[in-house]
Amino acid sequence: MPRGGAVLPADVVSALGDGNTMAGHDTINNLIRVSGGERVLSAGEVARLGGREAAMDLIRNVRAGNAEHLQSLPGPEHGGHRSHG
Repeated sequence: MPRGGAVLPADVVSALGDGNTMAGHDTINNLIRVSGGERVLSAGEVARLGGREAAMDLIRNVRAGNAEHLQSLPGPEHGGHRSHG
């Protein structure tokens, strides 16, 4: 990782693409793919975000918003059938 850079974890990249990692990659232009969907931000990109703490805030905020979105979705079907209550 470049000095002063940061890694955006795969779940954050995916959340930025509304659950689609490739769309998340498109949202974050000119970044280097590391592995499993993660992205490395250069020192310049971190600076444009407002610094390392701002990059960490981005990660926390995207994860919180994505968790809230996922919790609002209907639960899974069990045994191939939805229960009729």
